[in-house]
Amino acid sequence: MKEYKVLWFDDEHEALPAVHIEAAENNINLNAFDNAQEGLEELKSNYFQYDAVIVDGEFYLKKGDSQDQANSTAFGEVAKTLTALKEQNHV
Repeated sequence: MKEYKVLWFDDEHEALPAVHIEAAENNINLNAFDNAQEGLEELKSNYFQYDAVIVDGEFYLKKGDSQDQANSTAFGEVAKTLTALKEQNHV
């Protein structure tokens, strides 16, 4: 059975162990990040390895941001990067 690799941006992913477990049970390898900075580094380096990207509406922009710093700016950065990769025919 094929394993799917999914990049997940969500500041609360660690509080959702059931999602991680269910994904693993269904051959989905979730690579989760709570911030755009680290997740975008992964995406830019390894976009060709991912089958999908899940993006929460609000999460952290930079590593080390705290709960009161979650906002939609991070979502916009991910959207811009995905658009740029698509324009380069990478996704």
